[in-house]
Amino acid sequence: MANGWTKLRVFVASPGDTPGERECLRRVIDEINRGLAADRRLLLELVRWETHSWPGSGIDAQDVINQEIEEPDILVCVLWKRLGTPTARAASGTAEEFDRAFRRRQEGRRVELLLYFNQESFFPGSLEEIEQAARVLAFRKAAQEKGLLVWEYRGTADFEAKVREHLTQVIRHWNGGEPEPERREADRSGGETWRQQLARGKLQVKLDPKVSSQAYALISALDHCLREKGFTQRSIDRGGTILWELLTNVARHAPESMAAVEIAIETDRPPRVELGVTNQGAGFDLEAILKSLDERMKLGEREHGLARVRRLAHELSSYTQKPGWHFVRCDFYEQQRPQSVFDGFSWASPVILVNELPKVLWLGDEDYVGREVVNVLHGAVRRSIRPLLHSYMGRLAQRPARYLCVEGRGGKIVTETPPPFFDTVRSALETYFPEYFQNQKVILLAGPDSQDRFVEWAKDLGLLYFDSEAECRRALEAIDQDRLPSPASARG
Repeated sequence: MANGWTKLRVFVASPGDTPGERECLRRVIDEINRGLAADRRLLLELVRWETHSWPGSGIDAQDVINQEIEEPDILVCVLWKRLGTPTARAASGTAEEFDRAFRRRQEGRRVELLLYFNQESFFPGSLEEIEQAARVLAFRKAAQEKGLLVWEYRGTADFEAKVREHLTQVIRHWNGGEPEPERREADRSGGETWRQQLARGKLQVKLDPKVSSQAYALISALDHCLREKGFTQRSIDRGGTILWELLTNVARHAPESMAAVEIAIETDRPPRVELGVTNQGAGFDLEAILKSLDERMKLGEREHGLARVRRLAHELSSYTQKPGWHFVRCDFYEQQRPQSVFDGFSWASPVILVNELPKVLWLGDEDYVGREVVNVLHGAVRRSIRPLLHSYMGRLAQRPARYLCVEGRGGKIVTETPPPFFDTVRSALETYFPEYFQNQKVILLAGPDSQDRFVEWAKDLGLLYFDSEAECRRALEAIDQDRLPSPASARG
């Protein structure tokens, strides 16, 4: 495009059972074009076969679409209960569009692949619908085996929220240019840009979160600085999401939307980021708000706002600075995931309990630290809030795993302030993954100081148990070769 602008084609691939998702993408892209994309001199164009193709001839209809529509920069693939009609080259038109984009990515060309699967329940009314649902599951498994991380959602509203967040992340990482609002702010103040201030470790700024370009520019500055300071992509994404939710919370609920934002970055061990937002408004009870959000999730509302901040942050607190002014603060740390004997086995969903201070629960590659996660999981089990459990364990559940594998690390499991760490994690896993426990598809590996509790767990439910990494590895290799040991053959 002229004047230094870049057009990115966003192609939506989906069968005919997801019309709401296809339509809401238009709203999401319009919103991003008005904010973050414009700041980066990018223009997103939504490409759909019904708007960008025309009558023509080919081997079949999909071949005509392939000829007429330019290759996309971003492919959004959305599936629910149908995969679609087979073509001469693929399992369906949607599958063919995905295959073509995946091949271009393998060839080294930049193509972002976003795959979504609707988890809303439905009742098949015919054998053909059962077959279509099975084909969707097979397509999902094949995509995961190719190394793609897929995403689940429940209904159009949930999809709109998630695809907005994910497209925002894609645009944030598309180029390294400094957004216009940040440069304008520095020019007006005659001082340093936000990136320059963050490079020195601290930033204090006032902005209006309702002006999306300001919020996006601040998130982009944090993103850039964390990357420059060596934080992992997991922490970079975590920081951006936390800051976005804090600013959105002010924009939606505070009578005065102007907010004072404080960011501090420490690179000592462990590296740490502190985020704080001060705004004017009525006082609020953080614990009561979080409980209300939990109950609304139980009724089907998606995780958002301070509930999402609580999950991603390692510490979350709030207090009144002076009458009418309230401060929300959260910290998160760059945690180093310990190597596990379960790594390298694609059929294993690993869970690691680090029983040292600060106590850490690793669910796959996601880490949750401290008392907050224990209290949340305990409340979710006690009050039967499965969506709340899903917000923590859902990504682990997306792995195409045959076994749930739990490893204990660290010090001795002792009596502690209720709810206890080990017992809470055990209850949460048994509640969220009942099929693994019912079918004895769980492997336990105890650390030297946690054997008693793991032995008790194994005996209670008849699970595979090991107290030696070497023995556990031999069992894993046997499972890899379909030589499955029985629970009785393992130690414990």
